[in-house]
Amino acid sequence: MRQTTRERTAIGAAAALALTLGALSAPSVGGDGSKWEWNGVGRIVAVGDVHGRYDQLTAIVQGTGLTDGDLHWTGGDDHLVLCGDLVDRGPDDRAVLDLARRLQEEAEKAGGRVHVLLGNHEVMNLSHDFRYVRPEGWAAFASDERSGDREKAWSKAEKTFSAKGASKEEARAAFDEKYPPGYFARQRAFSRKGQYGSWLLDQPSVIKVNGVLFVHGGLTPRVAALGIDTINERVRKGVRAVVESAEVLQGVMTIPGSFADFHGTAKQVVQLAREGRPLAPNLRRAAEVLLDQVDDLAYAPDGPMWYRGSSLDNERAERERVQKVFEDLSAHAMLVGHSVTRTGRVTSRFQGHIVRADVGMGYGRQGYAVVFEGGEISAFDPLTRQASVPYAEPPYGEGWTGGSVHMADAELQRFLGEAALANPREVVRAGLRAEVWELEGEGLKLRGVFKDVEEEPPGPGRPESRRYQHEVAAFELDRMLDIGLVPVVVVREVDGRRGALRPLSETALDLVSVRDIQDLEGAPPEKTIAAVAEAYGLGLDELKEQVVRARVFDGLIGNLGRTDVDKLFIPAEGRVALVDQDEAFGLSTELDPALLNPCRPMPADLRIHLMELNTEELQEDLGEYLNDAQIGAVLKRRDKVLEACGAP
Repeated sequence: MRQTTRERTAIGAAAALALTLGALSAPSVGGDGSKWEWNGVGRIVAVGDVHGRYDQLTAIVQGTGLTDGDLHWTGGDDHLVLCGDLVDRGPDDRAVLDLARRLQEEAEKAGGRVHVLLGNHEVMNLSHDFRYVRPEGWAAFASDERSGDREKAWSKAEKTFSAKGASKEEARAAFDEKYPPGYFARQRAFSRKGQYGSWLLDQPSVIKVNGVLFVHGGLTPRVAALGIDTINERVRKGVRAVVESAEVLQGVMTIPGSFADFHGTAKQVVQLAREGRPLAPNLRRAAEVLLDQVDDLAYAPDGPMWYRGSSLDNERAERERVQKVFEDLSAHAMLVGHSVTRTGRVTSRFQGHIVRADVGMGYGRQGYAVVFEGGEISAFDPLTRQASVPYAEPPYGEGWTGGSVHMADAELQRFLGEAALANPREVVRAGLRAEVWELEGEGLKLRGVFKDVEEEPPGPGRPESRRYQHEVAAFELDRMLDIGLVPVVVVREVDGRRGALRPLSETALDLVSVRDIQDLEGAPPEKTIAAVAEAYGLGLDELKEQVVRARVFDGLIGNLGRTDVDKLFIPAEGRVALVDQDEAFGLSTELDPALLNPCRPMPADLRIHLMELNTEELQEDLGEYLNDAQIGAVLKRRDKVLEACGAP
């Protein structure tokens, strides 16, 4: 019997999580007019990557009251969202598909919905990429296999398998091992006309229900700007194009091809065409289409089935991207799978706006569901029939580590100047543009932030400008004063562009995140600092001193407009860090005392270093990056900082 509203509410009323930046109540009907949008839904139950764990899926749908004991739909007008990767890794992926298809039909008749989203593993199976199919996944199709299909494939492949001098028996054994019983039936079932392939090709990759986006991997602003309908249509057409192209390419191959085989054959065909070799027009076209599509939405790393940034990246680097996705798609939350949570539980990021639902069922972990009801989110445990608040992850993400933490300045400067750079990604934050690059060399792999902005230097009629040279000047000045808060920066040429490159502070929290610890928005500075020190077990006096040094330094370089996302705190190191100084070193010498608070008591060594600063020293060390007017402004601000902050 279906659970009553009271029973369902009791599952998680005490532990449900209300979003901070926008309640999860249903938006008004209408939305953006997408055919893949639903509003006014009373309850949504979402499940991350099932990966063939039929036992876990059945426990969830029964425990949440979506089905009865015989697994027939009793959820009424509720919506069930299966967020992709129903197949591979686990033992019962065919049973999972059969249940999903049947419940989809039953739910719609009852006024509800079962949404089956495409995951990367569905796309892989449709595209003949069977790397993650378990033996049980082949065996489930063995009874459907046609002997004629196997023998036809063997007759074509026999010469290839016998090429290394193997006997006919040995060659056949190798063939049967590579293509186990059930292989050809599964391949046919996932073809564009097969029972699962034709169905999956009609399923979406992104939907929106009650203003919440559901997608397997994630969304970038570039993809979100297309709109939900266009995303789904391009993915569908892209996968279908690859499947159709593979069918053509198979005609010139001697063995049953995998996706990797088709990709390699396509590259060979295109190369032959460039050399002027005569080729059938449909063969060349199939090769070109396949190669084009592997860079499009269905297969690209930043496509909706593959993107991991919102799950794994530092929130500082990802926050504006998430906000832009929500703005473009009129959404206020997003649930994703694809990236297994470290804890094996449902987790949340970005103040609850991103919910991660892949708990690792494909690796043998227990399954959980995510329930959206009454403006709240809860993680449902089918074993205890209880719900809990999704675990709020630390905002520094799980994707990269801070490998530069213990490197000396000289060592890190050399690495930044010599490491190979790859996989750039544009990041826009607070209207400022930068690029994140992967850096690798000498067994070390880090990420770096590159800025090449270079406006005209400040001068008459132009008191301020944004220049990458200011980043380097800030680093050099920080070290001159022995402050140690500005990360290492080097000047480097990237793709023919000269700019500033620094390591990305992977485990850093910005002040926006720090304030969330104790809900300290608008709290006095002293209370904020004390709360941070208490939350992370740090010495309050040491942290206070770092904050004072940071305020004094910002006053000195004229960067009092620094935003909260550029004031960093690194819990693992117990220190403050200052980034993004490209707008500093203007010519204004006016300082707002309120913006310097707190800047006392100034440490004696810092006061002495400031007093010793002079024009000659600054020109010698910073003259490459700052003009004379900027250096003069630094010294004038120095005098005012000493006056405002130097007294005990």
